[in-house]
Amino acid sequence: MMITNLFTIMNLVYQMFKQQILLMKQHIQKDTNLFQQHLIKLILQQQLKKMMQSFTNGKTQIFNSMDNKLKLKKDINAIILFFLLMQMSYLIVMLKNIFIYYNQ
Repeated sequence: MMITNLFTIMNLVYQMFKQQILLMKQHIQKDTNLFQQHLIKLILQQQLKKMMQSFTNGKTQIFNSMDNKLKLKKDINAIILFFLLMQMSYLIVMLKNIFIYYNQ
């Protein structure tokens, strides 16, 4: 009878020990999952920051490039306008000379 009680007590202790180990495993798994989620969150935040920085840098580069192209376009337009005015003044002088020549 005493041996049976001893086995029963040992079995209960073993079951309690087993249950405690399972609880510890669950806590460890839960902590690991929380840690992984926290790491993933940090990584995603860093990726988001990097993406926003590259987007901002890209946007700045695009606007700088657009400004440069606009300046270049203004310069080209000014050069074209200068040559057009030169040609028009040359044409006016030629027409004036022709008019004077034929009216003498």
